[in-house]
Amino acid sequence: MTMDEIASCLKTDVAGLACDNGIICSVATDSKKISKNGLFVCIKGQKADGHDFVTEALKNGASAILAQKPLPQIPIPVFVVEDTVKALGKLATCWRNKTGAIVVGVTGTAGKTTLKEVLSSILSEHGKVAKSQLNHNNQIGLPISILETDGDEKFWIMEAGISHDGDMDDLGAILNPDIGLVLNAGAGHLEGLAKKGVAWHKARLFNYLAPGGKAVICADYPELVQETKKYGVEFVTFTTKPQNHDLEWYSRSRDDTDETCELMLDGNICKIKMPLSGEAGEEVSIAAGTCAALLGLSISEISSGFSNVKLPPQRFNEETIASWHVIDDSYNANPLSMKRMLQIGKAKANSLGRPFYAILGEMGELGRDTGILHEELGKTLGELKPDFVFFKGKSFEDFRKGFLAIRPCNNEKLYLINDASDFESLLKKTILQGQSMNTGGVILFKGSRSNKLEMFVRSFKEIIVPRVAHNVL
Repeated sequence: MTMDEIASCLKTDVAGLACDNGIICSVATDSKKISKNGLFVCIKGQKADGHDFVTEALKNGASAILAQKPLPQIPIPVFVVEDTVKALGKLATCWRNKTGAIVVGVTGTAGKTTLKEVLSSILSEHGKVAKSQLNHNNQIGLPISILETDGDEKFWIMEAGISHDGDMDDLGAILNPDIGLVLNAGAGHLEGLAKKGVAWHKARLFNYLAPGGKAVICADYPELVQETKKYGVEFVTFTTKPQNHDLEWYSRSRDDTDETCELMLDGNICKIKMPLSGEAGEEVSIAAGTCAALLGLSISEISSGFSNVKLPPQRFNEETIASWHVIDDSYNANPLSMKRMLQIGKAKANSLGRPFYAILGEMGELGRDTGILHEELGKTLGELKPDFVFFKGKSFEDFRKGFLAIRPCNNEKLYLINDASDFESLLKKTILQGQSMNTGGVILFKGSRSNKLEMFVRSFKEIIVPRVAHNVL
């Protein structure tokens, strides 16, 4: 975009516009990541103020600055706005309207990043695709993801993550998706979303569909269906429970360990390899398949796209080390994703005939429901009969209460851990003691981002791999 186009988009005066009306080719909020012909966006955060790094951005090649105050000593154009975050969103919308990409907006309580990756793999069979990177799905990350696109893609798949009232209005207004896809609506980010309900907030995406746009939702969440109907938009529903619905879009697999699945896509059967097993895998698969079919992809393209899926780090990454099957889903957690991943882990252990170990971290942002939801999590895990459980976080007592309500004689299977040292010590005293050391097992790592469970995954491998190498196991 030219300087003039940016000024017109933001409806602002620009200091230094007498400079050449050059082309801006990139945008960054980190002065270290700015490049030649780049726009540096000054964002005032809790820990740092971007306005303090303008000089560094200039040294690194910035061609223009987006700021909330005049910067008279800066020798390049400065776009002065009231709110740089909102201005960043406007700029992304202007770029979105300038391109011809078909935009898919993806949201949901659990699995939306996996869905984004799966859908990206499928749509790549049909044309060039751009997607939001990692978890860049908020009021800063989403616009940056949009502005990082080349502009000549056929499809954009952009993830919208919300945690507070009004978030979806901000993100929906930026996206204006041609397809709004809500994977599910369960308990998550309840501190900011509980008052009106998660389904209410997720469905707000449909208030911002592009003209002629469609909503795609899962019929297995009645509140989501109810909220969607309020917007009067065209919508398509899919399900993982065809026995409960009369729909032409559904999935079916044999059991929780089966990685293959049949998708019924508007009367056409598509056999695929799921990116992950269990209910979570089915839900992601039918959502991606439905969306791809609505966008005109053939059954063969959809099936091929599934076979090429690669999930990002810490999201259902599976690895076999000797007799150990490691499941690293440590990036984040909420009640819905936690329950599903525990079921997958236990099913895998049953299929292999090995013990099941759960290394869990507290689920964050649950507000007043934190205690009861961790107690329910304990009950869920108690019913799955794990061999040992390690838990990190302040909700351990609530979790233990629920677990012991189901398994009152198994208190010795529960351990509170605070850091990697705790984990390593307890690991050697329990899981790696006696017969269990030789048997191996399925070990699942799952918790909210604040727990940083990746350090436990790393610790486990650092202990196990040398033992395998020296035939200790």
